[in-house]
Amino acid sequence: MNRSVKTYDTRSFRENFLNLNSDVSKFFERGDQDFFCLRIEDIVSHAKVPVPPSREKCHTLILVQEGYYDLKLGTQEYRVENGDLIIQQAGAIFSIDRINRETKGFTCHFHPDTLIGKSGNPAILADFAFLNIWADSLVRFDENRLPFVTTLFRRLQLEYTRSQKPDFAIIHAYLLALLSEIKALTDADAKESKNAAHYLVQRFKKSIHTRVKDNLSVRDFAAQLNVSPNHLNKCTKQITGYSASRLIDDTKIMEAKYLLYQTNLTVSEIANELGFLDPSYFSRFFKKSAGVTPVEYRKMIEKS
Repeated sequence: MNRSVKTYDTRSFRENFLNLNSDVSKFFERGDQDFFCLRIEDIVSHAKVPVPPSREKCHTLILVQEGYYDLKLGTQEYRVENGDLIIQQAGAIFSIDRINRETKGFTCHFHPDTLIGKSGNPAILADFAFLNIWADSLVRFDENRLPFVTTLFRRLQLEYTRSQKPDFAIIHAYLLALLSEIKALTDADAKESKNAAHYLVQRFKKSIHTRVKDNLSVRDFAAQLNVSPNHLNKCTKQITGYSASRLIDDTKIMEAKYLLYQTNLTVSEIANELGFLDPSYFSRFFKKSAGVTPVEYRKMIEKS
């Protein structure tokens, strides 16, 4: 490991967490290292688990049709089941403890540049707010929308696997259609059920992610958001079930686990990175949440 934070590209993640025998490697010889769309059942038996806290440069959409898929994304734990879609945003910290080998569905993996396509217009990314790290990650489709979404996944998978040189113009069109379907559902949910508290919490999550390395309190974040600490705390409990301070602490712990795994920074350096002035206090803070000290956690991860 080097001292810089490691974020996997598509190839390096594949090499670390897939058994690349001839049966599975053929799926990744399609001329674009930053895109694939495959059936889960074609690759699930080749996955290496557990996957410790990691980041990727690409987005991944996982639609489960049968079985289930357990994933920790940021500070949230998800069980994705029949008809559910999980959005693993580029840059988000994720980990996988186990995989149900009977799971069926689709996984679509793409770099943001794939979405931009030949238009070369990065503004298109702003249309899909659910691809932001702080956005909600779990989407549940109703029985009317699910068949069409499934068809789009299937068309992407067929186009990607049907030849050695897929037509990425067609793939781009299907990908935009799929993301537009997700946007239509998430926008409709926002209009029907999301209130001012939800949008405040979304802004709070964004601030936590962008300033995780600053030593900021709930009061500091509340001032930044132009609300009182009590109001911010009330809203976070209403929307997430957790206090505002818990969301801050959980984000710092997840970032600490990532740094312990992906770098050889010392515990003192990681404490400093996360805004802790006292490394001893950081170690106690970490142990209270993780059950082990930072040093013990690093040794445990290295042995896994």
